[in-house]
Amino acid sequence: MKNITLIMDMGTSNTRLWLYSGEEVLAGKTAPFGAGSSRAKGKDYLYDSLRALIEELLSQNGLTADDAEQIFVSGMAGSEIGLCDIPHISLPADIYTLADNLAVRKIPEVTEIPFVFVPGLKQMNGEAFDDIMRGEETETAGILSAAGISGEAVLLLPGTHNKVILVNDGGEITSFRTTFSGELLNGIIHNSILAGQVSHDFRVVDAAVLQGAAYAAENGLNAALFHIRVMAKNGRDTDFLSSFLYGAVLGEDTALIRRMAAGKTVYIGGRESLKHVYGLLLGENAVPLCAEVCADAVKNGLVKLKKLYRARLRREEVLAAVEREKLITIIRKPDPASFGRAMQALYDGGVRLAEITFDRAGTFPKELTAALIKQLCEQFDGKMLVGAGTVTTKEDVLMACEAGASYIISPNFDPEIISLTRKLGLVSMPAAFTPTEIAAAAQYGADYIKLFPANELSDGYAKAVMAPLSDVKMLAVGGITAENAGKYIGLGFSGVGVGTSLYNKKLIDAEDWNGLTELAKTYVEAVKG
Repeated sequence: MKNITLIMDMGTSNTRLWLYSGEEVLAGKTAPFGAGSSRAKGKDYLYDSLRALIEELLSQNGLTADDAEQIFVSGMAGSEIGLCDIPHISLPADIYTLADNLAVRKIPEVTEIPFVFVPGLKQMNGEAFDDIMRGEETETAGILSAAGISGEAVLLLPGTHNKVILVNDGGEITSFRTTFSGELLNGIIHNSILAGQVSHDFRVVDAAVLQGAAYAAENGLNAALFHIRVMAKNGRDTDFLSSFLYGAVLGEDTALIRRMAAGKTVYIGGRESLKHVYGLLLGENAVPLCAEVCADAVKNGLVKLKKLYRARLRREEVLAAVEREKLITIIRKPDPASFGRAMQALYDGGVRLAEITFDRAGTFPKELTAALIKQLCEQFDGKMLVGAGTVTTKEDVLMACEAGASYIISPNFDPEIISLTRKLGLVSMPAAFTPTEIAAAAQYGADYIKLFPANELSDGYAKAVMAPLSDVKMLAVGGITAENAGKYIGLGFSGVGVGTSLYNKKLIDAEDWNGLTELAKTYVEAVKG
C-alpha cells in the first residue's frame, strides 16, 4: 500500500493542502480560492486552480499524481458549489460515524488521484432541514482529540458562519446551531455606512464590548449599529467603535449559546480577538482554546479520519490473511535488541501474522509494547500484519491502534473492547470458553473467537461447541505445537495462535536464525497441510 496522501481543507474563499508521507507532514500550501470561486468565476476555474495547486505541491517534493494514494477532503469542497455534492448525514455523529460514511469520488477534471470526502452533518426537523454544517464536523474531531476534551461540552467555532456545537460524553455531536454573525460583521465593516470607522483589526476594549452587548439587548441590534455612527461623530476611536460593534453583534449569540450549554463548559475557537470577546460575553463557563489547537484542528481531524479509513481497508486484508495463513505467532515481553532480527527469521519461515502482547503485571511497559508494534509495522510495511494481544482496557485498544495494530486480541470477552475495536476499523478477536460466552461475543461483533486455553479442551468438546455455532469463526490458542496444530485446523478452527514454542527464546538467545526460520516452516506446513 502506498503511503503518500494529500489532505485538503476547502472553505468558501481559501484552500489549504498538505502532503503526507505516512504520518509525517512533508509540506503544505494555501491558495486564495475556494468553493465560492465556482460561483464567481465558474466551475472550470475551481478545477483548474485546484489542479495547479496539487501539481505544484507534488512537484516541489519530487512527486507526481501517480505517487499519491488519496486526497482526504473536508469542508465546502463537498458542497453543491464545490467539487461535487456529498450528502449530509444525520445526527448524532462522532468521528467513527464520519469514517463509516467517507465518500470516495474520482474527479478527472482535477486529477486522477481519488478524493475521499468527509460528509457534512444535518440536523432535521421532521422531513425538513433544520441546520447544516460542512467542515466543522472535522474541526470538532480534531479539537476534541488535541484538547483532550471529555464529557459533555459546547464548542463555539466562530467563522463566516458561527457554529455552536453540543457534544455528549461519548464525543458525539448531538445538536448544533449556526448564526450569521461572521458574515454580518463582514458586511457591516466592508459594505455599510460604517465602513472605514470599524475594522476586524483592532485592540479589544473590554468596556466597549460590554456596552455594545448591553445597548443591543436594550434597544435592538439595528439601533446599536446606528449608535456606532453617532459615537464616531463624538470622536470615539476605531478600537472603541469596533469593540462596541463586536459586542453588539456577537452578544446576539449569547442567549443561544447559554441555552445550549445549560451550565456546561463552552470551548471557544477562532482568532484571539474573537475568543476574548466571547469570553467577556459568556463569563466564567467560557474556556478559550489554545491557538495551536485551533490552527491545526481541521488538519488533525482529517489525519485521524485518514487513519480510520486506512484501518478499514486493512481490516479486509487481515480477515483474508487469517483464513489464508491460519497461524498467528504470539510474542510476549521480547528482548527489543533481538526482536527485529527474530521477526525477520520468522517471516523468512513463512509467518505472516504476529501478535505482540501487553503485560498486565506491569513488568514490561505498555509504551514499549506499543513501540514494538510500531517497529514491526514499519519493518515489514504491510507484508506481516501486526496485532496487539492481552488487550483488556479501552486505553490499550487506542494505544495499539495508534501504534499501527490491525487486530485486537483479548484474554476475555468485554463488549466495550469489541465495540471500540470495531469502531476503529480493527479486527476483533476476544477469548471465550463456554457456548454462552462465544455466542455473546459474536453477537457484539467479534470477528473471531479465541477458544482459550485450547489444550484444556477435549476434541469432543470443541466439536460439540462448534456444531450449533457453525457460523462463528474460532481460533485455537494455548498449548499449540507443531505436532497438534494441524489437528485443530482439521477440527474446524480458522487458525491457531502459537506462543513461546514458536517465538523460541532458546533459539533467539543463541542467535540461531536459521533454526528459527526452519521452526517457523514446520508450523506453517502443519497448519496448511
